[in-house]
Amino acid sequence: MSLRLNPAQVVSQEFKVLKSTVEGFSSSTPLEQITQAKGELEAMRGKIKDIVQKTPAAMMGLALVDKGIPSLIKRCETFIPSDFVQQKPVTPPVEVAQTSTSEEKAPVQNEHSSQTTEVVPTLGSTGAKTNRTSIHGLTFLTTSRPGFKEGARKPLSTLRPRKADPSPALTSGIAIATKPSAPVVTAITVKSKVPFGHSLTIRGQGGDLDWSKGKALEKIDDETYVYRMQGLTGKVEYKILLDDAQWEGGANRTLEAEKSQEVVPALVIPKVPVVINLDAGSNKVFIRGTGPGMSWEKGLEMKSVGGKYVLESAADLGSFEFKVLLNDQQWSQGENFKAENGKTLEITPRF
Repeated sequence: MSLRLNPAQVVSQEFKVLKSTVEGFSSSTPLEQITQAKGELEAMRGKIKDIVQKTPAAMMGLALVDKGIPSLIKRCETFIPSDFVQQKPVTPPVEVAQTSTSEEKAPVQNEHSSQTTEVVPTLGSTGAKTNRTSIHGLTFLTTSRPGFKEGARKPLSTLRPRKADPSPALTSGIAIATKPSAPVVTAITVKSKVPFGHSLTIRGQGGDLDWSKGKALEKIDDETYVYRMQGLTGKVEYKILLDDAQWEGGANRTLEAEKSQEVVPALVIPKVPVVINLDAGSNKVFIRGTGPGMSWEKGLEMKSVGGKYVLESAADLGSFEFKVLLNDQQWSQGENFKAENGKTLEITPRF
């Protein structure tokens, strides 16, 4: 007995296959395969919309799929040049052959001129026949009807010239204008899990890089960052930095034009076990708890980063309980918050 899947389950299965395919892409993956996967992901959005319109309850099963599509599309775009235009295939013209029950006659060579006459059967009930005549590269058609003398021909003024196909020998020397090719994009993909409030930059020599000031990497997801260079020539030396301050360990990295790389830099990444969403105004934010360096009697002040407050440490703090305080005096409401070892807990306390 076979199990029949509903439309939402079919889309979920298709998404799993596409996700596995896209995550396996690299700089050596054919561009046609990448653009095809991107197109299928975009089409999947429309499928989800149609399914939810017909069956609103299906959204519960498709929520993770709908949420995961944008990141996969963005990963596809990291391997597609920004000015890439996908060309549509050109369908060759179809040549339709007409058939006739009449028997064709063999071509007749005229001995007085450089021409060949061929009798072509004409479809219809009149019994007319059309002669195709080639004279010095031009083709003429003449028609004969019953009652006329066999082989009779109309005056030359009635002949209809037909343009012959151009000879390859005549066009081989003609330059055909083509669209200039787009500059090749060379990409550096960096795999590193960078916590909230921190960023990755690149410094170097060659292309548009500089050793004195870093350039920001584009964040693709929590563990993937990309830097792209167009029209790169020659070699590039570079290093990855955390917050444009901490240099990665080891020797300078090298990159050749048109050869993208994926690297994992040796960086000391700080741990951020707690992120607090809070508009504290002019107040300071503290926590008290059971973690290393904490106590329930005196608070530890949080670091303000981008409108949030974070607890940072050089090493994992393990699992601990804590509460948030304003100015180390006003306690947050509710039960103690619980942070787990090796994970980031993001909270919004109430006062």
